[in-house]
Amino acid sequence: MKQNILALTLLALTSVAMAGGLTDPEVVPLPMTKELISCEGKSMEKKSDYNGAFYHYSLALNQSSEEAAESAANAVRAYLEARKQTCNPNAKAVIDRNGYAVRKTKGGIVINLP
Repeated sequence: MKQNILALTLLALTSVAMAGGLTDPEVVPLPMTKELISCEGKSMEKKSDYNGAFYHYSLALNQSSEEAAESAANAVRAYLEARKQTCNPNAKAVIDRNGYAVRKTKGGIVINLP
């Protein structure tokens, strides 16, 4: 009986450890992944981006309607650039108070992957 309990406990703990991400991930080199990704034909635009950005700028940052509309349009352009840069339709750019993308030193933009 004790052996069965010990075996079940070991099995349960091992399953939790495996499910908890304690296993070694498979590492794929970056150049290899870039060759496999094809952005052509994928729609990178989301209709909800503008509305979400507009409400963020008008309500959270207390910008006027004109300022919020301009900032939201800038944010949508930044999000689209981030998605094209990563080929990930869920990627978003890190943006500043006016909706412009935060740039790296080599010209790329800083990406926020949800």
